[in-house]
Amino acid sequence: MTAHLPIPPEAGEWCWQPHDRSPLDALVHELEKKWGIGRLPILVSPETAAKVDAARARHAAGPTAQHSQADLDAMMARAWRAMDAEAVQHGASPLPPAVYEIPLEGYPGAVAALCLDDEHAQVVQLRAKAEGRAVSTWTIAEVVRVIQAHSIVNGIKDKWPGAVVLPAKAPRVRLVDDSEIPFGGDEDE
Repeated sequence: MTAHLPIPPEAGEWCWQPHDRSPLDALVHELEKKWGIGRLPILVSPETAAKVDAARARHAAGPTAQHSQADLDAMMARAWRAMDAEAVQHGASPLPPAVYEIPLEGYPGAVAALCLDDEHAQVVQLRAKAEGRAVSTWTIAEVVRVIQAHSIVNGIKDKWPGAVVLPAKAPRVRLVDDSEIPFGGDEDE
């Protein structure tokens, strides 16, 4: 079962592999593995969600004379742990076993959910629909079919064991400042 969400055209965008995470990033990653990406604020009370949003805005503003980056990171870690505890207290269900969510870069709020099989995919899709989340479900079998269809990547992986597929970035085109170039005709006209 696959949701009808656009998949970013850049090869490898869905292969999110966080490296060198801070302790806060590691905590967020673990809780998003447990609950799903962007799902915890839906599972907690509106008051808690508002407090977390305010903390997130304060964290995004960066350090101040009163609060270091470590202080702000600790505040956000407490916020994430509070959401986790409240979701458990309210009896919310974590993601089913064998489901892993990865953000779809370029599509804010959308995620790909890698599921063990069609049954897991169906559970994830129904839950996402009920929660108003944009989730594209992929079974392991579907991912294998996509991998098999990309013989160039398979050849590279065979030739260089340990090679990693990274997100492709579109080349940036530098525009020439053409304000000084005359495009015909008299400037007096």
